[in-house]
Amino acid sequence: MPYLDGGAVTEARRLIADNVKSLAEEVRQGWEIVVPGPTCSYMLKQEYPWLDGSEDANLVAAHTATSSSTSPYCTIRGGSTRVSPTRPASSPTGYPAI
Repeated sequence: MPYLDGGAVTEARRLIADNVKSLAEEVRQGWEIVVPGPTCSYMLKQEYPWLDGSEDANLVAAHTATSSSTSPYCTIRGGSTRVSPTRPASSPTGYPAI
């Protein structure tokens, strides 16, 4: 969004295409995209398909949880909030699934 706010639409589209490629690969492996912030979820669900226009961008949008729908992914245990992954503890990319 900062690139769009600054008018750098070409650069924003390049970064969006790169993000869409990475996220679509994860979605195809069975992951859902959980975004805690409303602006980020708006970008993934609305702006990515509009600015990128690819099937992958639509796939990413369809598998992005909005900020109001992330609570099923979270549980409260022992007074602390923990995120419960819907898949194994490590993602295919090697990063922890949180």
